[in-house]
Amino acid sequence: MAAFELPGKPRSLANLPDGEEECVLATHHPNGLLEICLNSPRKLNALGVEANLMLLRILRAAVLESDRVAAVFVRSADATDGAESRAFCAGGDIKSLLGMLTALDSREEKEELS
Repeated sequence: MAAFELPGKPRSLANLPDGEEECVLATHHPNGLLEICLNSPRKLNALGVEANLMLLRILRAAVLESDRVAAVFVRSADATDGAESRAFCAGGDIKSLLGMLTALDSREEKEELS
């Protein structure tokens, strides 16, 4: 197994503002399987801005590498080692998305005042 290589140098998700661990992991298996793991079990794998951007990068790279990627499998991190999963994905992380929208609104207000 090898980590899936993304085009360019993506921002490390290990440096997220709230200090949480990588929220999306991708592994490319030799048989052509691309395994994507949602890795935010405390948030029930809700997808925030960074997770959505990382998923988009991974899936775009998979399309570009379609001769090497035969299938994509998405799973939740807490479903390993026989543990019962609390949630595959709770949907959008409202707190993260609201933070992004608030920052955009603030930036637009500053530009209007300039």
